[in-house]
Formats: sequence, C-alpha cells, structure tokens
Amino acid sequence: MRWERKALDVLRFNFNGKSFSTKDAFEVLNVEKGYAKGTVYRILHDLNDKGLVERLGRGIYRIPKIIEIKEKIKLSDKVEVKIIPGPLSEAKNLLNEKGIEFMITGGSVLYRFYHHLPRRLIHLIYVIKGSGEYAVNSLREIGLRALLNPKLGEISMALKNFVERDFFVIREFSVLLGDSDGYASLERALIDLYFESTRKRIPYPEEEVGRIFSKVLRNERINISNLFMLASRRGIKEEIKVIIKFIMPEVPIEVKNNIYYVNRVLKAIEKEDLR
Repeated sequence: MRWERKALDVLRFNFNGKSFSTKDAFEVLNVEKGYAKGTVYRILHDLNDKGLVERLGRGIYRIPKIIEIKEKIKLSDKVEVKIIPGPLSEAKNLLNEKGIEFMITGGSVLYRFYHHLPRRLIHLIYVIKGSGEYAVNSLREIGLRALLNPKLGEISMALKNFVERDFFVIREFSVLLGDSDGYASLERALIDLYFESTRKRIPYPEEEVGRIFSKVLRNERINISNLFMLASRRGIKEEIKVIIKFIMPEVPIEVKNNIYYVNRVLKAIEKEDLR
C-alpha cells in the first residue's frame, strides 16, 4: 500500500465525508504517521490530483463519497464535460505536476456552447498570486505559448507571431473561487469570460459571449445566487442582473437600464432568440 493510500485511510477515518482544512490534516497525520507539514501538503496535492480528495477552496478539502472518473471534470452539481484534448490537456497535466494551484476558466470551460469552434483557442488560466511566472515558464518549456497578465495588444501581437497553436493567458489571483479540480464552475467561467471580453482584456467577441450566456442559462442548471456573488466580486453584478433578466424575465430582480458594457451582449442574445 502506497503512502498516499495510508494517509487517505487516516483522513477518511477521522473526517468521514466532512470538510477539513490543511491544518486539520496535518494534525492527524502528524500524530498518527509522523508526517511533516510539507509532506502533508504534498499528500493533499497528490490525492486531489488523483481525484481521491476534493478541494472545496483554498486549504479546504473533503473526501468525496463517489470518486469522479479521471477523464471527466465535475464543473457543477449537475454538469460534467470531457477534457479538451491537445494543448489544454498538456497544460493541465503540467501544472498539476509542478504543484501550481490553478483554475482553467472562461471559454476553455464553455467551449461546447460555442456557435463556431475556432481553429485555435485562447485558453484562460488563473493561478494563485505569486506563481504566475513559474506557470508561464513551465508552459513555455514544453512548447506552449503563454503570457502573464497580458494586455489586449500583447495578446494580439502574440497571436500574429504564433499562428499555429493554442495560446495561454495566465492571470494571478489571491483566491480561486469556483474551482473544482482545476476547472471553473459554469458560473465562474461565465463571469470570467464576460469580464475578460467586455473589458477588452482578451480578443473575444462580445456577441459570442451573449450567445453562450443564452445557451447556458436556458439549458443548464445554474446557481443564480452563486453567479451574482461571483459577479459582485468582479464589480459587474448589475450587468449580469440585466443579462439574467433579459434571458429569464420571470426572475424577480430589479435591474438598471443603459449599462454600457452589456448592450452588445444583449444584441447577440436577441439574434440568438430569432434563430
């Protein structure tokens, strides 16, 4: 029996499906197995990578009752998608190997809702603050093109110079809310894609953002409260409320009119409704 499995048995016995912190794990594994703090951190990372524990947030874990299939990533309570093959899969595996805490978000999570899947993708990956440069250098070492906290002009120039493969935009955050095994929830992916597009941080059409919102909200089980919470943290709650009300008029919320950033997104939703 490998040492990770022995540690998992100890954690399962002590917490039995309840959430626990990194500190909690260290206390029980230090007493019962004599593991040092650094060893416990590595154990939790490895167990999470293998799907044997579930990371609920920064430093908070739970042992799931049902182990997820390795080829699938659980994005929300009701939605699962297959991992995109190719460069994104390579990047995800590498970041896991390097021990970098990350969250793939935006269009990389929502690609199955695209109207037209582009020849190549701009992948949006958020990492814990302080690890961005390490993440970018690691991706470049295996031939993946990546930039840390780039502006729109930098991305556009890079896309012109490297026309063959997918491109990676890495941004640093203090906390990765909405993360599940390295992938953003649908709610978080929607918020990030909308913000990055409307604020001209990535070259992504606002019209396509509108079509994606329409498809997701009308066909998937979305937690509206969670969507608003995430939007509020990015300062766009009023804009998201307008979109929600436009797509789902039955939702009892008050909205403000004539919000600049949201207008082109609404026009795209109107076109989608006419199809």
